[in-house]
Parts: sequence; structure tokens; C-alpha cells
Amino acid sequence: MVFTQLNSKTVGPPDSDTGLSTDLAPDTIITVGDFDRVRNQINIQKNNKNALEVLNEIGRITGMQSQSGPIPNTQFVSTVTDSAGTGNPTGTVYQPENGTCWQLCAAELSLKNATNARLRIGTLLNSSRVQISLISSAGIFELNEPIFISYPCFLEYQIIGSSGSNTIAFSLVRVR
Repeated sequence: MVFTQLNSKTVGPPDSDTGLSTDLAPDTIITVGDFDRVRNQINIQKNNKNALEVLNEIGRITGMQSQSGPIPNTQFVSTVTDSAGTGNPTGTVYQPENGTCWQLCAAELSLKNATNARLRIGTLLNSSRVQISLISSAGIFELNEPIFISYPCFLEYQIIGSSGSNTIAFSLVRVR
């Protein structure tokens, strides 16, 4: 049953060097919706043990289910410097690749000649933004709960009243 419903799907998107990305990527990549549709059809009972094992294996291979939290050796720390010079510059801190999900672990700001800063999540689908944290001086953005970012969304900053050279340091770890 599981293989019958998913036999035309690929495990994930092709490597970026193939040139097949975003709108050119194959539409046969397994999605969370595909996985959930099959998962929700299987009753937890003894005669479905085989199907449950196959589904579990597919979930692990495709990253549609987490077995143990963050993926080892994927956490990194990086910095982004605003060099716009004036106004309220906005910039992308990080944009995940299609098919991945990242968790923001920490973010810190070094303000120079700016009043405050915002950390936000935006989306490529439209111009919507949602604010995660606001700080009024140099320091650590308070993250009161886990923040996950997955394509087509991205992590972005906005510096208010900037005159340039403001730096944001951040740490992310891949969870899917």
C-alpha cells in the first residue's frame, strides 16, 4: 500500500548544480502532504506492522519525520553586516534551501548609530513579514520559543535609524 501510493515520488530535490531548482524542480518530490496522506490511512494494528515499518523508513530517509532532533554537524554561526548607510535597511540573514528546515538558536546585534533592530521571518510567496524579536540597543535578541525557518520563508533583519556598519551574528541548526 505505501509503495503503491508513493512509487512516483522522489526522495528530495535535485542538487543545485543540476540547474533544476524552484519552479524547474520535478513536481514528483515527496511532500509532507504526501507523507501525511499515506500515514493517516494506516491503522496501528498488528497486521499493518510491515506498512508501518516501511512508512517509518520512508519518513527517516525523506526527512518527513524527526527521530532525534537536530541533524548533527549542521549547526553554524555566521554574521551579516548592514552596509546600506542610512534609513531602515532590511536584509536577509538566512534563506533555507527547498526541502530543508532550520532552527534559530541565537542571534546577537552590534548596533552602530542606530536606534533599534527587528528580527523577522518573511516569505517569498508575498511581501508578508512577522516580527520575532525587537531590541533597542546592542545585545542579544530574546527568543522565547523555538524559531523554525523553512523554504519559502527566510530570516531577515531590519535596522531602524541606521547609518551603516551594524552587524548581526546568528546561529542556526538544521532540523530537517
